[in-house]
Amino acid sequence: MVIVVVILGCFGLLFSIFILVLIIQAQQNKKNWTLGTIHETSANLKIKTIGLINNYSYSIQFVGDNEQLLPQFMEKELVAGIYSGLFFINNQPATAWLTGYYPNKKKAFVLRFLFGVKTGQGLFYDEKGIVTKIMYDDDKHPLNINSMKCAKPVIYLYPTEKTEISVKLDFNQNQLKHTYPKYNPEKGWNVIAEPNGNLKNVENGKDYYALFWEGQSQKQTEIKQGFVIKGENTAEFLEEKLAILGLNWRESNEFMMYWLPQMENNNYNLIHFSTEEYTNNFPVVITPRPDNFIRVFMVFEPLETAIEIPIQELTPVERGGFTAVEWGGAKQNKPKFGL
Repeated sequence: MVIVVVILGCFGLLFSIFILVLIIQAQQNKKNWTLGTIHETSANLKIKTIGLINNYSYSIQFVGDNEQLLPQFMEKELVAGIYSGLFFINNQPATAWLTGYYPNKKKAFVLRFLFGVKTGQGLFYDEKGIVTKIMYDDDKHPLNINSMKCAKPVIYLYPTEKTEISVKLDFNQNQLKHTYPKYNPEKGWNVIAEPNGNLKNVENGKDYYALFWEGQSQKQTEIKQGFVIKGENTAEFLEEKLAILGLNWRESNEFMMYWLPQMENNNYNLIHFSTEEYTNNFPVVITPRPDNFIRVFMVFEPLETAIEIPIQELTPVERGGFTAVEWGGAKQNKPKFGL
């Protein structure tokens, strides 16, 4: 009888120690959370329930500064070649459930990670509670937190005389989503261009007026300066700024027809014209080299209310000689997300 009591006592002691270890570990895990996929950003993660050791369920509510991270977590598009890093917590690839919440405390998503990689079924909720399900079985791609779609870049060529011209997109071809005419990864585009902008594709003999591509950037643009414009004033604003940046009436009209429907019904738009950053991320090589290569890339973010931001200074551009023109843009995926 005494032996049984001793055994039970030892068992109880061991069980208590085990529970104490779990509690201590849980308390440690509640402190100093780091979301390694978001450049060491602290995010106040909380344990929702405790499962096996190193296999927890966490929750994060996106409020204040963290609200801008919500669309990054809810990114669903799978594009090979643009993912970087794994999902880390406290410098360890996380094996855990992660639940995110809108600022109004409604559920935004539920994701499961196995050693830092999404796995199983992901659930994404819009603000009305409608769920979209994505399967991540055998998913080789970690959580995408910084992608940005580069929409509708089109390239116009205006040589001073009829000229055969080569255009090469000198960046990771995995980032290309669509091209027209069909882009040759080895040779690029080769066209016969006329001064009025008409192009004849050497490969298929067909006529075009521009070269189109669309891609995916590995990161979003950090907008530190720009313009905050009422949606209803967007057309007038763009007409003025696009002329300063060197677009002619036809190029400007095509820019407006593509982007205005996405902007004019917003309360406000935060607008930034990316120059050096865009050129560095998506280099284009044109041979022979143009006298002027005008690249206009607009990044905009819909806003519910106006914000204060330093005004971006735009340098007027003059056209002359062999001129190449490219325009495109991107809708920034923050701070408000809609499925």
